[in-house]
Amino acid sequence: MSSSLIELPDLNGNRVRLSDFRGRVVLLNFWASWCPPCLEEMPSMEELHRAMGTEGLVVLAVNLGEDAPGVRKFMHERGLTFPVLMDRGESPLSFGAYGIPVTYLIDRRGRAAAKVVGSHDFSSEVSRDAIRGLLAE
Repeated sequence: MSSSLIELPDLNGNRVRLSDFRGRVVLLNFWASWCPPCLEEMPSMEELHRAMGTEGLVVLAVNLGEDAPGVRKFMHERGLTFPVLMDRGESPLSFGAYGIPVTYLIDRRGRAAAKVVGSHDFSSEVSRDAIRGLLAE
């Protein structure tokens, strides 16, 4: 996996490349608002974003196939503040992902260090320890 594989618009239409975050640890999550397991893990992603964002972690959610106004409303209604990129569904395939939710932990060099398939509690101590380990590298 190469971090140069993803270049997508954010909710405001600005182009963002995953490689823009080189030097930081990225939790890259592929999701959609119609996916119950995706919704289940969003609060823990927000908690992680707020708790570890200042330590060098970027929580980056890639929405699949929905429109920006709808996603913006969804994020606002749930108090979610991490950045969202908009995709038509091609980026997960470049990562070898065929379902959602799927999350990749990307190290400071832009390489996938871990993959989580399905809903996950990202605020758990196990998750935080894994992220702290990558942040310490």
